[in-house]
Amino acid sequence: MLLFPGFVVLLFYQASRPVHSTCTQLSHCACENKDGGIVNLTRIASTQTDKGAPFTSKVDVNGAVFYYNPCFSFTQPDPHQPGSKACTPDENVAVCQKNDDLLYNVGTQKSVRFSGSSGNNLKVTYASIDASQTTRISVVELKCDESVYPGTLASSGEKPKLQYNLVFTSKCCCPDACETAASSSSSGSGLSVGSILLIVFFVLLVVYFVGGVLYLKFYRGAEGVELVPNYTFWVALPALIKGGVLFLIGKCKGTDSNSTQYEKI
Repeated sequence: MLLFPGFVVLLFYQASRPVHSTCTQLSHCACENKDGGIVNLTRIASTQTDKGAPFTSKVDVNGAVFYYNPCFSFTQPDPHQPGSKACTPDENVAVCQKNDDLLYNVGTQKSVRFSGSSGNNLKVTYASIDASQTTRISVVELKCDESVYPGTLASSGEKPKLQYNLVFTSKCCCPDACETAASSSSSGSGLSVGSILLIVFFVLLVVYFVGGVLYLKFYRGAEGVELVPNYTFWVALPALIKGGVLFLIGKCKGTDSNSTQYEKI
């Protein structure tokens, strides 16, 4: 008898535990929550000029400015370093830092990694290694705010050293707020199993009737209603269905629809 109360306590304990799901990476700028919902930044990245212009932060406490595009590499001109390739598509840049009038690639598109989930500290992490083998890391928190579009970028400082912490706020950081055709296909949308079965059924039905008519006409010389494949079956089908329904109703009511009811004497 103690088993049932114990089961109830266990059930309530499991129900009260917080659910921590991860956002599975679909591409370098989209992920899908384990409990449903796709975060896709492709649309906002595409709103930027030439798909490459980055979002820009204000100057932070260290005097640094950051440039960020979650989907496309971009070119950030450097008037103090003519010909510099620090922040260019050649370097696959995702996050660029300007500090003391110098530009640094602080994260590449190909290095992106998603962690957390929407509503549970969703972040993307980027890394880069320069010619001197110095590794720089950028951690961008994706903050959901349906009132912000396309998005804003803010720096929250460098901690620890050479790790740059940013906050990107946008409607598109919310699940399914900016889903595109690309993310829909990658998330498995399209024809369902039921749709495929219906298509196969009707294709086979057409093949059955058209093939049957041609066979009966040219090989058996049939005419009129005799051209219909299995004509006697299709004619009898309504009566068979009616009989089956009446039989089922009779069984459910506890009576036999085929039996003769006699009046008691």
